[in-house]
Amino acid sequence: MQTERETVQTLRIRRSFPLFLGIDAPGRIERATGHGDLHRANLTHAPLTVMDRERWGSVPIVFDAGLLLAHSLRVPAVAARVRHEFADVLATPAGLLGGASHAL
Repeated sequence: MQTERETVQTLRIRRSFPLFLGIDAPGRIERATGHGDLHRANLTHAPLTVMDRERWGSVPIVFDAGLLLAHSLRVPAVAARVRHEFADVLATPAGLLGGASHAL
């Protein structure tokens, strides 16, 4: 679904990349509609259900996967599963931006 609702604001990314990462934000930020707050507490096991969608909106591509990964790092088996399931997108330039954006 396309939306004008910007969950992760471009201005915030442009200001935060140099401040927190020491690099300029990319000139082009690819976006998709996403959850905006995806972590294990917002997922059910079986059947898989995504809950708590009040922050949905336009986010950098792969933002949700990066956020889910960041929230999973304390449980290595879960982090490995997230990396495996999203490997095809996390390793792309857009995936690196989306993954880094969650920390901002």
